[in-house]
Amino acid sequence: MGGYASSLFTNFWHLSPLFREEFDRTDRSGFVHRYGYRKTLREPETDQPSSGRRGRYTDRDVDGRTTLGEAPGVMPTFILRHLLPTSVLVHKEDLDCELPTLTEVPESLEPDPEDEHDHALLAEYRRIEAKVLTCVRRDRFSPDRSGRLLGALVELPSYLDRATDDLPPFEVRYPEALGGELVARARSFPACWKTPKERWLLTELSRQLERGQKVLVFLRHTGTAHLPERLMGLIREVTSKVAWLDAGKVPTHKRQGWIDRHVLGKDVQVLLVNPNAVRTGLNNLVSFSTALWYQLDWSATTYRQANGRIHRIGQTQAVTVKIPYYAATSQEVAFDLVAKKVGASLQVDGLDLQAALEAAGASSDRTAALATAMSLGQAVYEALTGKRKRPQSAPTAPRPARKAPARKPIHRTTSSGAQLSLL
Repeated sequence: MGGYASSLFTNFWHLSPLFREEFDRTDRSGFVHRYGYRKTLREPETDQPSSGRRGRYTDRDVDGRTTLGEAPGVMPTFILRHLLPTSVLVHKEDLDCELPTLTEVPESLEPDPEDEHDHALLAEYRRIEAKVLTCVRRDRFSPDRSGRLLGALVELPSYLDRATDDLPPFEVRYPEALGGELVARARSFPACWKTPKERWLLTELSRQLERGQKVLVFLRHTGTAHLPERLMGLIREVTSKVAWLDAGKVPTHKRQGWIDRHVLGKDVQVLLVNPNAVRTGLNNLVSFSTALWYQLDWSATTYRQANGRIHRIGQTQAVTVKIPYYAATSQEVAFDLVAKKVGASLQVDGLDLQAALEAAGASSDRTAALATAMSLGQAVYEALTGKRKRPQSAPTAPRPARKAPARKPIHRTTSSGAQLSLL
Protein backbone atom coordinates (compact mmCIF):
# COMPACT_ATOMS: atom_id res chain seq x y z
CA MET A 1 0.00 0.00 0.00
CA GLY A 2 1.33 3.41 -0.93
CA GLY A 3 -0.55 5.07 1.90
CA TYR A 4 -3.73 5.75 -0.07
CA ALA A 5 -6.62 3.40 -0.74
CA SER A 6 -6.37 3.95 -4.49
CA SER A 7 -2.92 2.30 -4.53
CA LEU A 8 -4.58 -1.01 -3.59
CA PHE A 9 -7.12 -1.10 -6.39
CA THR A 10 -5.17 -2.66 -9.29
CA ASN A 11 -3.58 -5.49 -7.32
CA PHE A 12 -6.80 -6.47 -5.58
CA TRP A 13 -8.80 -6.35 -8.80
CA HIS A 14 -6.45 -8.94 -10.30
CA LEU A 15 -6.09 -10.92 -7.07
CA SER A 16 -9.61 -11.34 -5.73
CA PRO A 17 -12.75 -12.67 -7.48
CA LEU A 18 -14.83 -11.17 -4.66
CA PHE A 19 -13.26 -7.78 -5.35
CA ARG A 20 -14.09 -8.06 -9.07
CA GLU A 21 -17.69 -8.82 -8.21
CA GLU A 22 -17.88 -5.56 -6.28
CA PHE A 23 -16.01 -3.27 -8.70
CA ASP A 24 -15.52 -2.93 -12.44
CA ARG A 25 -11.97 -2.70 -13.79
CA THR A 26 -12.29 1.07 -14.26
CA ASP A 27 -14.16 1.74 -11.02
CA ARG A 28 -11.20 3.03 -8.99
CA SER A 29 -13.07 6.17 -7.89
CA GLY A 30 -15.97 4.04 -6.67
CA PHE A 31 -13.55 1.95 -4.63
CA VAL A 32 -12.02 5.06 -3.04
CA HIS A 33 -15.51 6.40 -2.37
CA ARG A 34 -16.46 3.22 -0.49
CA TYR A 35 -13.22 2.22 1.25
CA GLY A 36 -10.95 5.26 1.23
CA TYR A 37 -10.76 8.66 2.90
CA ARG A 38 -11.14 12.05 1.25
CA LYS A 39 -10.20 15.58 2.24
CA THR A 40 -13.22 17.85 1.97
CA LEU A 41 -13.80 21.58 2.27
CA ARG A 42 -17.08 22.75 3.75
CA GLU A 43 -17.98 26.12 2.29
CA PRO A 44 -19.99 28.78 4.18
CA GLU A 45 -23.73 28.44 3.73
CA THR A 46 -25.15 30.65 0.99
CA ASP A 47 -28.55 31.30 -0.50
CA GLN A 48 -27.37 29.96 -3.85
CA PRO A 49 -29.15 26.78 -4.91
CA SER A 50 -27.04 23.61 -4.91
CA SER A 51 -25.91 22.33 -8.26
CA GLY A 52 -26.52 18.76 -7.14
CA ARG A 53 -24.40 15.74 -7.99
CA ARG A 54 -22.64 15.45 -11.33
CA GLY A 55 -22.33 11.90 -12.61
CA ARG A 56 -21.92 8.83 -10.45
CA TYR A 57 -19.33 10.46 -8.15
CA THR A 58 -18.69 14.17 -7.92
CA ASP A 59 -16.17 16.58 -6.47
CA ARG A 60 -18.97 18.71 -5.02
CA ASP A 61 -21.60 17.37 -2.64
CA VAL A 62 -25.11 18.73 -2.31
CA ASP A 63 -24.45 20.27 1.10
CA GLY A 64 -21.66 22.57 -0.06
CA ARG A 65 -18.67 20.32 0.59
CA THR A 66 -15.91 20.19 -2.02
CA THR A 67 -13.56 17.21 -2.25
CA LEU A 68 -9.97 18.44 -2.27
CA GLY A 69 -8.36 15.06 -2.82
CA GLU A 70 -7.73 11.64 -1.36
CA ALA A 71 -6.52 11.33 2.24
CA PRO A 72 -4.22 8.59 3.57
CA GLY A 73 -5.76 5.43 4.98
CA VAL A 74 -8.26 2.71 4.21
CA MET A 75 -11.54 1.84 5.93
CA PRO A 76 -11.52 -1.06 8.44
CA THR A 77 -14.25 -2.75 6.40
CA PHE A 78 -11.77 -3.24 3.54
CA ILE A 79 -9.37 -5.08 5.85
CA LEU A 80 -12.12 -7.42 7.03
CA ARG A 81 -13.83 -7.97 3.67
CA HIS A 82 -10.94 -8.08 1.20
CA LEU A 83 -7.48 -8.02 2.83
CA LEU A 84 -7.63 -10.73 5.49
CA PRO A 85 -9.41 -13.37 3.33
CA THR A 86 -6.70 -13.09 0.66
CA SER A 87 -3.65 -12.73 2.94
CA VAL A 88 -0.85 -15.04 3.98
CA LEU A 89 0.95 -13.98 7.17
CA VAL A 90 4.73 -14.18 6.83
CA HIS A 91 6.57 -14.14 10.15
CA LYS A 92 10.13 -12.95 10.55
CA GLU A 93 11.03 -16.48 11.62
CA ASP A 94 10.15 -17.60 8.08
CA LEU A 95 12.89 -15.34 6.70
CA ASP A 96 15.55 -15.12 9.39
CA CYS A 97 17.79 -18.05 8.50
CA GLU A 98 20.64 -15.58 8.07
CA LEU A 99 19.80 -13.31 11.01
CA PRO A 100 22.05 -13.18 14.08
CA THR A 101 20.72 -13.64 17.59
CA LEU A 102 18.65 -11.05 19.43
CA THR A 103 19.09 -10.84 23.21
CA GLU A 104 16.97 -8.59 25.44
CA VAL A 105 18.41 -7.82 28.88
CA PRO A 106 16.58 -5.95 31.67
CA GLU A 107 18.86 -3.95 33.97
CA SER A 108 17.62 -3.24 37.51
CA LEU A 109 19.26 -0.10 38.96
CA GLU A 110 19.89 0.58 42.63
CA PRO A 111 21.24 3.76 44.29
CA ASP A 112 24.89 4.05 45.18
CA PRO A 113 25.09 3.64 49.00
CA GLU A 114 27.69 6.43 49.17
CA ASP A 115 25.82 8.98 47.00
CA GLU A 116 23.37 11.04 49.04
CA HIS A 117 21.72 12.44 45.91
CA ASP A 118 20.86 8.93 44.75
CA HIS A 119 18.88 8.26 47.91
CA ALA A 120 17.36 11.75 47.88
CA LEU A 121 16.15 11.22 44.30
CA LEU A 122 14.34 7.99 45.18
CA ALA A 123 12.93 9.51 48.37
CA GLU A 124 11.56 12.45 46.38
CA TYR A 125 10.09 10.10 43.82
CA ARG A 126 8.32 8.13 46.55
CA ARG A 127 6.96 11.37 48.05
CA ILE A 128 5.46 12.38 44.69
CA GLU A 129 4.12 8.88 44.11
CA ALA A 130 2.44 8.81 47.54
CA LYS A 131 0.90 12.25 46.94
CA VAL A 132 -0.56 11.23 43.58
CA LEU A 133 -1.87 7.89 44.89
CA THR A 134 -3.52 9.68 47.81
CA CYS A 135 -5.31 12.03 45.42
CA VAL A 136 -6.40 9.16 43.16
CA ARG A 137 -7.92 7.35 46.15
CA ARG A 138 -9.59 10.52 47.41
CA ASP A 139 -11.08 11.28 43.99
CA ARG A 140 -12.61 7.85 43.41
CA PHE A 141 -16.07 9.03 44.48
CA SER A 142 -15.87 12.48 42.92
CA PRO A 143 -18.01 12.73 39.75
CA ASP A 144 -15.66 15.31 38.23
CA ARG A 145 -12.22 14.11 39.35
CA SER A 146 -12.50 10.33 39.46
CA GLY A 147 -9.70 8.82 37.37
CA ARG A 148 -8.44 12.18 36.15
CA LEU A 149 -4.95 11.67 37.64
CA LEU A 150 -4.42 8.20 36.20
CA GLY A 151 -2.63 9.75 33.25
CA ALA A 152 -0.21 11.39 35.69
CA LEU A 153 0.73 7.92 36.95
CA VAL A 154 1.79 7.02 33.40
CA GLU A 155 4.17 10.00 33.36
CA LEU A 156 5.39 9.48 36.92
CA PRO A 157 8.30 7.16 35.93
CA SER A 158 9.82 9.92 33.81
CA TYR A 159 10.55 12.10 36.86
CA LEU A 160 13.50 9.83 37.66
CA ASP A 161 14.95 10.66 34.22
CA ARG A 162 14.20 14.40 34.31
CA ALA A 163 15.10 15.46 37.84
CA THR A 164 18.01 17.87 37.25
CA ASP A 165 17.67 21.64 37.30
CA ASP A 166 18.77 22.10 33.67
CA LEU A 167 15.46 20.49 32.67
CA PRO A 168 11.92 21.92 33.14
CA PRO A 169 10.60 21.32 36.68
CA PHE A 170 8.47 18.20 37.10
CA GLU A 171 4.92 18.97 38.19
CA VAL A 172 1.74 16.93 38.59
CA ARG A 173 -1.48 18.86 37.95
CA TYR A 174 -5.11 18.15 37.31
CA PRO A 175 -6.19 18.65 33.67
CA GLU A 176 -6.78 22.21 32.55
CA ALA A 177 -10.48 21.41 32.20
CA LEU A 178 -10.56 21.04 36.00
CA GLY A 179 -8.58 24.20 36.61
CA GLY A 180 -5.07 22.77 36.43
CA GLU A 181 -4.69 22.55 40.21
CA LEU A 182 -1.16 21.67 41.31
CA VAL A 183 -0.90 18.29 43.03
CA ALA A 184 2.86 18.15 43.60
CA ARG A 185 6.04 19.85 42.43
CA ALA A 186 9.14 17.65 42.53
CA ARG A 187 12.58 18.68 43.68
CA SER A 188 15.25 19.36 41.05
CA PHE A 189 18.85 18.25 41.57
CA PRO A 190 22.06 20.00 40.46
CA ALA A 191 22.73 19.74 36.73
CA CYS A 192 26.35 18.77 37.43
CA TRP A 193 25.21 15.59 39.19
CA LYS A 194 24.73 12.38 37.20
CA THR A 195 21.74 10.22 38.10
CA PRO A 196 22.19 6.45 38.55
CA LYS A 197 20.69 5.81 35.13
CA GLU A 198 22.94 8.39 33.49
CA ARG A 199 25.98 6.76 35.06
CA TRP A 200 24.72 3.38 33.85
CA LEU A 201 24.23 4.81 30.35
CA LEU A 202 27.81 6.15 30.12
CA THR A 203 29.26 2.90 31.46
CA GLU A 204 27.24 0.82 29.01
CA LEU A 205 28.12 3.07 26.07
CA SER A 206 31.82 2.82 26.91
CA ARG A 207 31.54 -0.97 27.02
CA GLN A 208 29.68 -1.23 23.71
CA LEU A 209 31.89 1.25 21.87
CA GLU A 210 35.02 -0.57 23.02
CA ARG A 211 33.56 -3.68 21.36
CA GLY A 212 33.09 -1.72 18.14
CA GLN A 213 29.28 -1.59 18.43
CA LYS A 214 27.12 1.35 17.40
CA VAL A 215 24.29 2.20 19.78
CA LEU A 216 20.72 3.49 19.48
CA VAL A 217 19.43 5.25 22.59
CA PHE A 218 15.62 5.40 22.70
CA LEU A 219 13.90 8.31 24.47
CA ARG A 220 10.23 9.15 24.92
CA HIS A 221 10.55 12.80 25.92
CA THR A 222 11.85 14.39 22.74
CA GLY A 223 9.11 16.99 22.24
CA THR A 224 11.60 19.59 23.44
CA ALA A 225 15.38 19.55 23.19
CA HIS A 226 16.02 19.63 26.96
CA LEU A 227 16.54 15.93 27.71
CA PRO A 228 18.25 15.01 24.40
CA GLU A 229 20.68 17.92 24.75
CA ARG A 230 21.53 16.98 28.34
CA LEU A 231 22.20 13.39 27.37
CA MET A 232 24.25 14.39 24.33
CA GLY A 233 26.40 16.58 26.57
CA LEU A 234 27.00 13.63 28.89
CA ILE A 235 27.63 11.18 26.04
CA ARG A 236 30.31 13.48 24.61
CA GLU A 237 32.38 12.49 27.65
CA VAL A 238 32.53 9.06 26.01
CA THR A 239 32.45 9.90 22.29
CA SER A 240 32.08 13.00 20.17
CA LYS A 241 30.26 11.04 17.48
CA VAL A 242 26.73 11.44 18.80
CA ALA A 243 23.59 12.74 17.07
CA TRP A 244 19.92 13.31 17.83
CA LEU A 245 17.20 12.72 15.25
CA ASP A 246 14.69 15.47 16.04
CA ALA A 247 11.42 14.19 14.58
CA GLY A 248 9.95 17.69 14.83
CA LYS A 249 12.53 18.99 12.34
CA VAL A 250 12.95 15.94 10.09
CA PRO A 251 9.67 14.88 8.40
CA THR A 252 8.90 11.19 8.09
CA HIS A 253 9.66 10.94 4.37
CA LYS A 254 13.08 12.57 4.84
CA ARG A 255 14.34 10.54 7.81
CA GLN A 256 16.03 7.77 5.86
CA GLY A 257 17.97 10.33 3.83
CA TRP A 258 18.80 12.31 6.98
CA ILE A 259 20.23 9.16 8.59
CA ASP A 260 22.26 8.41 5.46
CA ARG A 261 23.82 11.90 5.47
CA HIS A 262 24.10 12.86 9.14
CA VAL A 263 24.54 9.48 10.83
CA LEU A 264 25.97 6.88 8.46
CA GLY A 265 27.84 9.45 6.35
CA LYS A 266 29.53 10.90 9.44
CA ASP A 267 30.18 7.55 11.16
CA VAL A 268 28.04 8.50 14.18
CA GLN A 269 28.46 5.94 16.97
CA VAL A 270 25.50 6.90 19.19
CA LEU A 271 22.10 8.01 17.89
CA LEU A 272 19.41 9.38 20.21
CA VAL A 273 15.89 9.05 18.84
CA ASN A 274 12.26 8.66 19.83
CA PRO A 275 11.31 5.04 18.98
CA ASN A 276 8.09 6.21 17.32
CA ALA A 277 10.17 8.22 14.84
CA VAL A 278 11.97 5.15 13.46
CA ARG A 279 9.73 2.19 14.18
CA THR A 280 8.53 1.82 10.57
CA GLY A 281 9.75 2.60 7.08
CA LEU A 282 13.51 2.68 7.76
CA ASN A 283 15.91 0.02 6.51
CA ASN A 284 19.28 1.71 7.01
CA LEU A 285 19.89 1.29 10.75
CA VAL A 286 21.41 -2.19 10.58
CA SER A 287 24.88 -0.71 11.15
CA PHE A 288 23.69 -0.32 14.76
CA SER A 289 23.68 -3.51 16.80
CA THR A 290 22.80 -2.32 20.32
CA ALA A 291 19.64 -0.57 21.52
CA LEU A 292 19.37 1.02 24.98
CA TRP A 293 15.85 1.92 26.07
CA TYR A 294 16.76 4.86 28.31
CA GLN A 295 13.02 5.57 28.48
CA LEU A 296 10.73 2.64 27.76
CA ASP A 297 7.71 3.19 25.55
CA TRP A 298 4.48 1.70 26.92
CA SER A 299 3.46 0.25 23.55
CA ALA A 300 4.46 -3.34 22.79
CA THR A 301 4.05 -2.60 19.08
CA THR A 302 6.44 0.35 19.27
CA TYR A 303 8.91 -1.69 21.33
CA ARG A 304 8.99 -4.59 18.87
CA GLN A 305 9.02 -2.46 15.73
CA ALA A 306 11.79 -0.15 16.99
CA ASN A 307 13.95 -3.16 17.89
CA GLY A 308 13.16 -4.51 14.44
CA ARG A 309 15.00 -1.56 12.86
CA ILE A 310 18.29 -3.20 13.80
CA HIS A 311 17.32 -6.89 13.99
CA ARG A 312 16.36 -7.40 10.37
CA ILE A 313 17.68 -8.63 7.06
CA GLY A 314 21.07 -7.00 6.46
CA GLN A 315 22.20 -7.21 10.09
CA THR A 316 25.50 -9.07 10.42
CA GLN A 317 26.19 -8.75 14.16
CA ALA A 318 24.48 -10.17 17.24
CA VAL A 319 21.88 -7.67 18.48
CA THR A 320 21.58 -6.66 22.13
CA VAL A 321 18.66 -4.73 23.61
CA LYS A 322 18.94 -3.43 27.18
CA ILE A 323 16.20 -1.90 29.31
CA PRO A 324 17.35 -0.09 32.47
CA TYR A 325 14.85 0.78 35.20
CA TYR A 326 14.89 1.79 38.84
CA ALA A 327 13.99 -1.14 41.09
CA ALA A 328 10.81 -0.88 43.21
CA THR A 329 9.48 2.15 41.29
CA SER A 330 6.86 2.69 38.62
CA GLN A 331 9.65 2.23 36.07
CA GLU A 332 9.75 -1.41 37.14
CA VAL A 333 5.95 -1.52 36.86
CA ALA A 334 6.24 -0.14 33.32
CA PHE A 335 8.83 -2.77 32.44
CA ASP A 336 6.63 -5.57 33.80
CA LEU A 337 3.55 -4.33 31.93
CA VAL A 338 5.37 -3.95 28.62
CA ALA A 339 7.04 -7.36 29.06
CA LYS A 340 3.61 -8.96 29.55
CA LYS A 341 2.23 -7.18 26.48
CA VAL A 342 5.22 -8.20 24.37
CA GLY A 343 4.74 -11.80 25.46
CA ALA A 344 1.07 -11.72 24.48
CA SER A 345 1.95 -9.99 21.20
CA LEU A 346 4.45 -12.71 20.33
CA GLN A 347 1.81 -15.37 20.88
CA VAL A 348 -0.47 -13.84 18.27
CA ASP A 349 2.22 -12.33 16.05
CA GLY A 350 0.74 -10.95 12.87
CA LEU A 351 -2.85 -11.31 14.08
CA ASP A 352 -3.17 -8.01 15.94
CA LEU A 353 -6.14 -6.41 14.18
CA GLN A 354 -5.88 -3.19 16.20
CA ALA A 355 -2.29 -2.71 15.01
CA ALA A 356 -3.39 -3.43 11.45
CA LEU A 357 -6.16 -0.83 11.68
CA GLU A 358 -3.78 1.76 13.12
CA ALA A 359 -1.27 1.06 10.34
CA ALA A 360 -4.06 1.60 7.84
CA GLY A 361 -4.86 5.00 9.33
CA ALA A 362 -8.22 3.96 10.74
CA SER A 363 -7.81 5.26 14.28
CA SER A 364 -7.58 8.64 15.96
CA ASP A 365 -4.12 9.21 17.45
CA ARG A 366 -5.50 11.48 20.16
CA THR A 367 -8.37 9.17 21.09
CA ALA A 368 -6.09 6.14 21.16
CA ALA A 369 -3.53 7.99 23.27
CA LEU A 370 -6.18 9.06 25.79
CA ALA A 371 -7.63 5.56 26.04
CA THR A 372 -4.17 4.05 26.42
CA ALA A 373 -3.19 6.54 29.11
CA MET A 374 -6.32 5.77 31.11
CA SER A 375 -5.94 1.99 30.89
CA LEU A 376 -2.21 2.17 31.63
CA GLY A 377 -2.85 4.55 34.50
CA GLN A 378 -5.31 2.10 36.02
CA ALA A 379 -2.79 -0.73 35.63
CA VAL A 380 -0.03 1.34 37.26
CA TYR A 381 -2.37 2.32 40.10
CA GLU A 382 -3.29 -1.30 40.78
CA ALA A 383 0.36 -2.38 40.72
CA LEU A 384 1.52 0.41 43.02
CA THR A 385 -1.30 -0.14 45.51
CA GLY A 386 -0.89 -3.91 45.55
CA LYS A 387 -4.20 -4.73 43.87
CA ARG A 388 -2.40 -6.57 41.09
CA LYS A 389 0.46 -8.92 41.83
CA ARG A 390 3.52 -7.95 39.85
CA PRO A 391 4.94 -10.70 37.63
CA GLN A 392 8.11 -12.21 38.99
CA SER A 393 11.06 -13.43 36.95
CA ALA A 394 13.62 -15.99 38.01
CA PRO A 395 16.53 -14.10 39.63
CA THR A 396 20.18 -14.59 38.88
CA ALA A 397 23.13 -14.08 41.19
CA PRO A 398 23.31 -10.45 42.34
CA ARG A 399 25.83 -8.18 40.69
CA PRO A 400 28.48 -6.66 42.97
CA ALA A 401 27.44 -3.03 42.51
CA ARG A 402 23.70 -3.65 42.91
CA LYS A 403 21.52 -5.01 45.63
CA ALA A 404 18.70 -6.11 43.33
CA PRO A 405 19.25 -9.25 41.24
CA ALA A 406 19.29 -8.90 37.48
CA ARG A 407 16.68 -10.77 35.45
CA LYS A 408 17.73 -13.37 32.94
CA PRO A 409 16.49 -13.12 29.37
CA ILE A 410 14.43 -16.16 28.40
CA HIS A 411 15.65 -17.60 25.11
CA ARG A 412 13.77 -19.44 22.42
CA THR A 413 15.01 -21.05 19.23
CA THR A 414 13.35 -20.47 15.88
CA SER A 415 12.64 -23.13 13.29
CA SER A 416 15.69 -21.95 11.40
CA GLY A 417 17.93 -22.49 14.40
CA ALA A 418 18.46 -18.82 15.22
CA GLN A 419 18.17 -18.08 18.92
CA LEU A 420 15.93 -15.23 20.01
CA SER A 421 15.00 -14.17 23.49
CA LEU A 422 11.98 -12.75 25.28
CA LEU A 423 11.76 -10.57 28.33
